[in-house]
Amino acid sequence: MSPERIISNKPDNNLFQALSRAIDSDTTGVDIEVGYFYLCGFELLAQKLKDIPTRILVGSYIDPDAIPDLIIESTKKPSISLEAFQPRVTPSSKSKRVEALAEGIKKLANQTSIFDAPEAQAAYRILEEKLENGTLEIKMTEQHAHGKYYIVHREPHGVVYMGSSNFTYNGLLGQQEVNEVLDGPEKYSEYKSHFDERWADARNIAVQEKGKSDMFLNKIKNELWMNVVPSPYAMYVRLLHEIFGSEASGEIVTPGTATRGQYSDFSYQLDAVRMALTRLKNFDGAIIADVVGLGKSVIASAVAANLPDLKPVIIAPPHLVPMWEDYAEEFRLSGPRVYSTGKIEEAYKRFQNSRDPILLILDEAHRYRNEETQDYQMLHQLARSHADNKVLVLSATPFNNDPKDIFALIKLFQTPGAATLRTVDNLSVKFMELEKQYKNLRRKLSAGIKDSAEQAGLDVERDSIATELRRLIEPLIIRRSRIDLTTIKRYRDDLQSQGVQFAKMANPVLREYELGELSDLYVETINRIEPDSENKEGLTGARYMPTTYAKDVEDFIAKYPELEDIRTAQKNVASFMRKLLVMRFESSRVAFKSTLGNVIASHDRILEWATKKQKVPISKKAFIPSPDDVPEEDSEESLEFEAKTEEEPSKNSKIAYIDLKDLEDSFVVDVTHDRDALQNLYDQWFGATSPFAKVADPKLERLLSDVKEHLKQDPERKIVIFSMYADTVNYVGESLVAAGIPTFVYTSANSKSDRVKVKENFDAGLLPENQKDDFKLLVATDALSEGINLHRAGRVINFDIPYNPTRVVQRVGRINRISKKVFDELFIDNYFPTDLGEAEVNVRGISTLKMKIFNSVVGSDSRTLTADEDPVSFFKDEFERATSEEMSWDAPHREAYDIAKRNDSVMTEAEQLPMRARLIRVGREQNCTVGVGMKGENIICAIELGKSARLVNTEDALRLFVAATDEKGQGADSEFEEVFELIKARLFEQPPVAQMSGNRTEAVRALRSIKDETQFSNYCDDLIQVISDLDDLSDGQLKAIIKESKNTSLSADDLAARIMTIAPERQVGVSLERQGKEQRASSVLLFTQEHRV
Repeated sequence: MSPERIISNKPDNNLFQALSRAIDSDTTGVDIEVGYFYLCGFELLAQKLKDIPTRILVGSYIDPDAIPDLIIESTKKPSISLEAFQPRVTPSSKSKRVEALAEGIKKLANQTSIFDAPEAQAAYRILEEKLENGTLEIKMTEQHAHGKYYIVHREPHGVVYMGSSNFTYNGLLGQQEVNEVLDGPEKYSEYKSHFDERWADARNIAVQEKGKSDMFLNKIKNELWMNVVPSPYAMYVRLLHEIFGSEASGEIVTPGTATRGQYSDFSYQLDAVRMALTRLKNFDGAIIADVVGLGKSVIASAVAANLPDLKPVIIAPPHLVPMWEDYAEEFRLSGPRVYSTGKIEEAYKRFQNSRDPILLILDEAHRYRNEETQDYQMLHQLARSHADNKVLVLSATPFNNDPKDIFALIKLFQTPGAATLRTVDNLSVKFMELEKQYKNLRRKLSAGIKDSAEQAGLDVERDSIATELRRLIEPLIIRRSRIDLTTIKRYRDDLQSQGVQFAKMANPVLREYELGELSDLYVETINRIEPDSENKEGLTGARYMPTTYAKDVEDFIAKYPELEDIRTAQKNVASFMRKLLVMRFESSRVAFKSTLGNVIASHDRILEWATKKQKVPISKKAFIPSPDDVPEEDSEESLEFEAKTEEEPSKNSKIAYIDLKDLEDSFVVDVTHDRDALQNLYDQWFGATSPFAKVADPKLERLLSDVKEHLKQDPERKIVIFSMYADTVNYVGESLVAAGIPTFVYTSANSKSDRVKVKENFDAGLLPENQKDDFKLLVATDALSEGINLHRAGRVINFDIPYNPTRVVQRVGRINRISKKVFDELFIDNYFPTDLGEAEVNVRGISTLKMKIFNSVVGSDSRTLTADEDPVSFFKDEFERATSEEMSWDAPHREAYDIAKRNDSVMTEAEQLPMRARLIRVGREQNCTVGVGMKGENIICAIELGKSARLVNTEDALRLFVAATDEKGQGADSEFEEVFELIKARLFEQPPVAQMSGNRTEAVRALRSIKDETQFSNYCDDLIQVISDLDDLSDGQLKAIIKESKNTSLSADDLAARIMTIAPERQVGVSLERQGKEQRASSVLLFTQEHRV
């Protein structure tokens, strides 16, 4: 039966099938002229051609540099035109053209999966064998040619297939190709003569010809992954080169160059600049989290100097604005704008529609961790005002409270549903999981630790959270400690050559004080504020949670629908206010007096409303300040929730007034009880007739005694004392001055000239002639814990411990600076809450939890809280361990890379390793497989263990690649293939879309309800995609959309217009554009190792 005359390349009628039928034992040879030939085409016919003399005349080739683009396009379309990937400039040298053809074939083989399967590898062996024995010859036409025909020779005449098919996989099977069968003797003879003439053309380029050129064969034999078994050490070095190489090379504008010598060029800072530039390129953002004192601001300024096409927009705390304005001038930045944290809206309005991209620099960025605040929402939108914007986050304490904090920072520059950060399948899903784990852990810790077994279990949970967080953020973060700078030889030698030395940080000293005759009153105070089940005299907290006293909940909600969601919140407020009372009590007597007075007055106002108006005022907004926000400078009164009820309705529309009759009678009873209990405490502590009013403050007395002893022992060592609260600072400062000690007091109320006095007396970086010695002590709030050098002081005293211990890290960093070493050893004293107070506020426990996770995630280089090793005291022991010195995970690897770079032969071998190389290492600790690939410019890693593969961070993967210089590996075998496929599939599978729930679901539902009724339907469709697929709106934006959608008086167009002010079209467009950018990134497998015991 004669073959079909037209081959349409449909599944049952394709060129591959036709050639397979035609090539048989009677075939005497096959001649092929095509535009393009690639190994995937040969693979299909390898077995048929194995013993058949074959000649291939190719008319063109793919530009090797276009291979990544070709790979990307081939994943999107089943059939693509290869003409678009031809070289734009053809080399005049014939050898260069052969090399380019071979390079392209090699790249396709090494960067795609065409030879991953054992059958494909067998086909390649046939190709190699035919090239060696001369049964396969290849030539290239001197001019680009695109003729496409296949001749199968046999007696008495052969058959010709002529049409559109290249000798590629798609050419033989692609459904868009068409070929004609020419099986008559005339056409066969005509095409045979034509091919022979073309083959004999002297202008042709011999690619692989029997007895002549072997360049093509040698290149693929030596450089295809299948022919290379690398040494484990060479593979390790190559990975180090892929990970760190771009950061260690390339010319940059250094701090010294940018400032014309005003700043030194430290090697570790130059590396940080390169690392930041790489991360900005790959991830659109970076987190510079070097420990306090290593010069994050200098590094960021140098990064900005290296990006002249991006306008620097700097957001900094008000007291740091002058510093940044100086940096901008010293580094000669291009058109910089510096805004204080209170003027983020001004920055947003200025750049929200900018045609030019910006570099958004956020100093002390841990302040912007709450997605629901207006400031965060504006920053989030500002970061998306242009597709090429970059975000540089500066914070020594990026992990400030919980995983949600880190996620908020990352979301400023990463799109969760299209993240270029590939350490996890889906950022949103993973962070939600970690947030749940963290909250559960906090609940357990707050409940108290019963025994060592329970503590061990919590340690496991804590370490699990920290490990996952580190894995997530590792590619984004730049974090070095002083230990790293002394571990890495290149850094160490550089610092020594420039005369830089670090002071030793002594273990913290815990300062506790005897209560003496105040003991009984102290215990009574704590019991009153936070009663146990048997104490009926304690505070009920009724004043802060009136909605929980509703007589009938359903009727109450129906009458006051705006208060439906605040019942639980009000319970939290009551708990918060009790904690605030304890923390103020523990801070100082004067702080406690102030808060007691405010709280009593608040209760009086509620009772006055209830008596005179039969009403109870309630805040509709029900804003609940987190306990983590308590230690804000001078903000105690603003945190008191009850202050919001003081205004009249006409002045404050956010106040709702409920009828007293709708509440249980016990509400007024309980408020009265609490008011009387608080007044009783006030009278006992501060009443005119109280025997305790004149009793000396034991905490202050201990401080005065300690300070005098410190100055006596070391009069040249100045001291900085920190407190959370301004009134405590003033109280302590006045007492020290009264004791005759030269003391300067600083809070946010001080003027700029006072800040100058601080620098003159405590900044060792000033020229000697500008330094003064008017004060030995500085007492300050956290207004001075950031952005200022205080290293003429050699001791930090924490008079009270902040609820968030990372503030202590900032404080200690003021005296531990790299710019000038003053003392060989630095000291820290900590005045802890006593055991009784701790039971309520749990400062040590919660702070320890946070500091542990903080250190596990980003590391720390000194002990900052306590050094007591008493095993009975869990809190003391944990603080010491939580803040212990730690080396960054990558320091040993960077040191190994520096050593390898000094050996040219090692680097040459490593750099010549083909991608997709694989090996087996025997005698390892466990059976597992590790693979490393790249998505665009980003490293992705996976580990297989027990026939299951998961994504891991670079730290975990690189640990498995570490090898001795003389270790030998083995080539992959048949057992390797199964685990290899698991690794490959895990590395390159599409990340799942985060499951819709909560605010995302409700916001999308609102948009879908109006999109068919509004002229802005396209915008609604785009925004739905941004929310559902990309999860790229902040929580605050989602809640704002939901709130607007509940306004039933708005038309569809009006509602859409309001939503467009919440999520501007520009932001939506940038989110979608970044999604496309991520999808266009190519995926390449680098190396795979199987470890066997």
